[in-house]
Amino acid sequence: PRLRGAAEAGLGVWRRVRVLVRLRRVQAELLSHRAKTFLTVLQMKKILLVEDNEMNRDMLSRRLIRRGFEVAIAVDGRQGVEMATTETPDVILMDMSLPEIDGWEAKRMIKGNPQTGAIPVMGLTAHAMAGDREKCLAAGCDEYGSKPVDFAELIEKIQRLTGESE
Repeated sequence: PRLRGAAEAGLGVWRRVRVLVRLRRVQAELLSHRAKTFLTVLQMKKILLVEDNEMNRDMLSRRLIRRGFEVAIAVDGRQGVEMATTETPDVILMDMSLPEIDGWEAKRMIKGNPQTGAIPVMGLTAHAMAGDREKCLAAGCDEYGSKPVDFAELIEKIQRLTGESE
């Protein structure tokens, strides 16, 4: 009945079939795009930001979220160690000068725990002095960053640590 109505309207049966086929292709492409978007959300990398300075926390977390990362925040070393277990982040950005437990000890505790030991830790420090990078890496950090943070460089390092490229 539908095709007869289309033929009577001057559209012709074959034209109607072609329109339906094109419509199905467009629907399939739209579903494919939605599925890819959904999978991207599912694959969003989680970062645990361990930072006691409110301004640094706010600036970094906002920019990371805008770049598509999920961000969990700890305000001291003790909370950072706990959240490394409960949040299971893909990467930890760790200020090395923290209250409660400093970043050096928190990193040792995280790396010493079989549940969290494989999580890459990037040490962040405002002590941009010669040898800081080497000290940080020698202490077991997987990467190093100085403050103020060069955001483009930070993203590159995070991508390297998570095995992604932009």
